[in-house]
Amino acid sequence: MSETGTSRKQAGFDLWVLASDPVFYLVASLVVAGMIWFAMSGEQETRGFSFDGRHLVIEGEALAGLVPGPGTESDYVPTEEAARITANASFEQAGTMSAGVGLLLPRAFEEDAIGHPVEVSIEMRAMRGDHTEAYMSYFTAQAGDSPRHVAELDEDWQTYTFVFDVPANAVANDQEWIGIWPDLDGLERPVLVRRIEARILDTNE
Repeated sequence: MSETGTSRKQAGFDLWVLASDPVFYLVASLVVAGMIWFAMSGEQETRGFSFDGRHLVIEGEALAGLVPGPGTESDYVPTEEAARITANASFEQAGTMSAGVGLLLPRAFEEDAIGHPVEVSIEMRAMRGDHTEAYMSYFTAQAGDSPRHVAELDEDWQTYTFVFDVPANAVANDQEWIGIWPDLDGLERPVLVRRIEARILDTNE
């Protein structure tokens, strides 16, 4: 009995056939156009942040993205719609090695902030009745950092604000942070953070 050879095409799709289909070009064009519109729209979400080109806001579940540095911890508490942050080392022990619990600023903000004052506002409170202090700072890589600003905390929500002039020689390198050291004594007294804002100001404001 002689064998009859048959040709079977492997399952899947042929990229060249797909690319020759005019429908493919139409869909691809729509996708690219949508991506360009999204990237250039007046307001967009960047890693959960709301940023309109001058004003950055992080709140709600986006606070789960805060990054704890050495000596600190951070987790999101849904019932409070806030991040719970603590320090297990004192600022004296670990403060020079860490920004504390940090918010990494998106590159678009970093680029636009060069040479401008930035107003930082943080809404937070102590989780327990014992009064505590926290430090707030703005960090750039290689261009200098803000002073550590003290926030006197109690159990009431309050908004703490400071302004930092981002140096004109700062470089956008994905290494610009807003940092919070939640307990200067490192006694693991929890602090809740409900909202962080950073606003780029005009140089004459």
